[in-house]
Amino acid sequence: MTVMEEARDAFQQSVCGTGCDDGMVVLRRCPDAPTCQYQQGACIEAVYGGKNAQVASNYPISASTRVSFLFGAQFDSPQKRTAAAAIMNVVMNFLCLARISRSCLPASFDPCRSYLEDELRGMRVFCSGFRDRPTGTLGLDVVDDPEHADVLLISGNGVFSGQGLAILERYRTNRRIIMVGPETAAAAALLKIEHWCPFGRQ
Repeated sequence: MTVMEEARDAFQQSVCGTGCDDGMVVLRRCPDAPTCQYQQGACIEAVYGGKNAQVASNYPISASTRVSFLFGAQFDSPQKRTAAAAIMNVVMNFLCLARISRSCLPASFDPCRSYLEDELRGMRVFCSGFRDRPTGTLGLDVVDDPEHADVLLISGNGVFSGQGLAILERYRTNRRIIMVGPETAAAAALLKIEHWCPFGRQ
């Protein structure tokens, strides 16, 4: 079982019996919405029960589906993993089980970077799925091999592409792992993994 499937099973346990699993989720493009500075791609908005959650992804998808689509599904493509993250985010937010559902606004980008630099100062960092290699202004000691890192940062695209999932599988028990951005909010909560999105909106 992959880490994403583990998150799905924990999600299923959280929603079964609530009636939420019978509800419909609409996934649609939301091109004008702000997206996380660490994440690249098109913004997809998931709408469910009067709530919305937004994820940015290099693998955009538009669809309408029941929440129960996730149960037993095989997440064997980046598009399916994107859809799963968006669905889990919006339903978990609806149930008040995950707080963050949307990116912060650009005015919060600088303080977010500053806080992240303070949090990781002096540590060797490996980044999976980031828009840019976070050196320079962030002042992080970024390494190219997770084997040489003290901390692993995994963004949504790291999960969607599969690279971040492989890293989670290999290093979950022996490295500090931080999932970054609104895209990973539900998965981090379900897997009980540290999450970084200090200014993300509800």
